[in-house]
Amino acid sequence: MDFNLERSKAHAIKNLNYSNNLHEKLELMAEELDEKYDEIEELKQEIEKLKQENQKLKQQKKDKVNRDLDQIARWIRKSNEDYDDWSYDDEKEKLEVYIGNHTERYTRQELVECGVLYD
Repeated sequence: MDFNLERSKAHAIKNLNYSNNLHEKLELMAEELDEKYDEIEELKQEIEKLKQENQKLKQQKKDKVNRDLDQIARWIRKSNEDYDDWSYDDEKEKLEVYIGNHTERYTRQELVECGVLYD
C-alpha cells in the first residue's frame, strides 16, 4: 500500500469537503446579501414616500398660514380702528395688533370664533 497516495487522497477529500463547505457558506452569504439589498430598496422607497408626505404637509401648512395672513390683513383693512401695525406668529398662532401704546393679542382660536379666520 502506498501511503503517500493514500495521504494525497485524504488531503484531496479533505480539501474537497472544505471547498464544498466554503461554497455552501458563500451561497448562503450571497442569499443573505440579496435579502439585505431587497430590504435596503424597500427602505429607500419608504424614505422617498415619507419625503413626499413631508413636502405635502409643509405645503399644506404654508397654504394655511398664507390664507390666515390674507384673512387677517383683510380684517385689519376693513376695521374702523386705527391700527399702527400687526404681526402674526404662525408657529404659536398668535396675532398682535399695535394701536399706539396699546397691544391687542389674539389666539388663532379667538380669531376663528370671532369670524376673522375661517377655513
